[in-house]
Amino acid sequence: MKKNLKFFLITILTIVFIALILIVKTNDSLGIDSSIYNYLISFKNPLFTKIVTGITNLGGTFTIIILIILSIIIFRKKIYSILITVNIINVVLITQTLKMLIQRPRPSFPHLVEENGFSFPSGHAMASLGFYGFLIYLVWQTNINKKIKIGITIILSILILLIGLSRIYLGVHYFTDVVAGFVCSTIYLLIFTDYVKKYLNNA
Repeated sequence: MKKNLKFFLITILTIVFIALILIVKTNDSLGIDSSIYNYLISFKNPLFTKIVTGITNLGGTFTIIILIILSIIIFRKKIYSILITVNIINVVLITQTLKMLIQRPRPSFPHLVEENGFSFPSGHAMASLGFYGFLIYLVWQTNINKKIKIGITIILSILILLIGLSRIYLGVHYFTDVVAGFVCSTIYLLIFTDYVKKYLNNA
């Protein structure tokens, strides 16, 4: 990606993120938060809830730790293993710092899973895009078949989106929490991968 385009995207996304912070700091909840939650929960039934809970767990701490270990095994280059670990540590630190600074309470919707802590931004949204998004980036740095790269990108992109939606359906995050998580992780990845690219080129 060209530097000017990347700088433009980072600037726009930063403005969006700051706007979201200002909005949620002055409003407990928004109309769009309730509307999207009400739409998603209209699909509620025991089987669907089990499926959604399984999806949300793919963005949880335990699953990501397991996937980090698997990624370390799969990627033969040691540098990839180091970068994957550093990446997720960065995402967690950024997420927890933002949660403590903004301190938005969890939604008053019925929670279908147990969650503690603050709501903004969604940790699952940030972690899923931060982790799976970075895996997509690393896959494109390898020499595997382009069709496989595209397939992996599509699958992981859909997974990231579903994890975000699952947090709303389960009642533990507002729509704006999830959007903020995705926006923040995108900003982070645009910056982080720029440094990673330089590091990989010099490795």
